[in-house]
Amino acid sequence: MPSMATISFNMGLEAIVRAYRASQATFKAQHDAAGRRFAEYEAEATSQEADDWDFGEQIGEELYEAEVGIRLVREAFAMTLYHFWEKQAAEVLGLTSHYFRTLEAAAAADPRFRIDAPGLNRLRLIANCIKHAGGSELFSLDPTLFDAALIPQSATSRTGWHDALRLRDRDVESAIVAVRASGPRSAPSTDLVEEVTP
Repeated sequence: MPSMATISFNMGLEAIVRAYRASQATFKAQHDAAGRRFAEYEAEATSQEADDWDFGEQIGEELYEAEVGIRLVREAFAMTLYHFWEKQAAEVLGLTSHYFRTLEAAAAADPRFRIDAPGLNRLRLIANCIKHAGGSELFSLDPTLFDAALIPQSATSRTGWHDALRLRDRDVESAIVAVRASGPRSAPSTDLVEEVTP
């Protein structure tokens, strides 16, 4: 039978995942609709040689707004996923420290946990980049997460990385997988099952 810690972790994580996907769907629908309108606007402007710059600019703003929304949702849920794992792990392990290395070591030594340490560490670095703008360690781990034109001039810079961070859907999905794999597990049941003969 699943423990309360396992049930609570799974319910909380699934609520976060549903909220992320619903939020993304809203902004992606807005982006797709604006994209279709922009394609129609361009086709009309080309065929009639009478384009309405105000209308084109408005659609461009709608596209940009949707892109910003998509980016912010990815970042918000990346942080939420990491801090959810951090808080749940500390609670189950009975720790007051939320320092990643402390949690990682305690979870590795506890039979109630099997963790995806590389996945969680990557997520931790993403969350720290979003919150504190540091990103040199994350860049060393995965340079594809950054817009090359916006990274700080010095690869060892301790700030300025957040503006260059470009999370993709697959990065958030990988984070979900890492957190899901790293929650508390219920102890296997050792109770003997008595066979009943009809």
